Amino acid sequence: MDCFVKHLRRPRLPSCCSVTSEPIQCSGTLDAGGFEFLFNADGEPHDNLILQAYDAIGAAKGKKALEAAFKVFEGGVPPKDQKERMQKWNSRSTDVNPDEIYSTARAEVRTMLDEYAHKHQKEWRTSP
Repeated sequence: MDCFVKHLRRPRLPSCCSVTSEPIQCSGTLDAGGFEFLFNADGEPHDNLILQAYDAIGAAKGKKALEAAFKVFEGGVPPKDQKERMQKWNSRSTDVNPDEIYSTARAEVRTMLDEYAHKHQKEWRTSP
């Protein structure tokens, strides 16, 4: 599972399918191995897309955990290079634990995804 989905190289989230795919993939990755697993994945991080998607579905606690993790990196942006990302992640301060924040947000993320999908049923039916 790769939260840095390579085919999502667009500046914004145009459809309900795009909005829900980022949190679904990201939460699956975080459930499987936490932020270390997320940042150790190959590919370019899509931090902005992920944050936009969590914001769009209304998952404020999930977004807060992601923002806490992204703060580890200069400017809040994970480096494109996987080795550099992991070096910075592994040398971070342990004052704040984004994995703990996310674990308390898990239920909210799932609930908000369900609610978002329910509200946008018609778009789901017409999406390619």
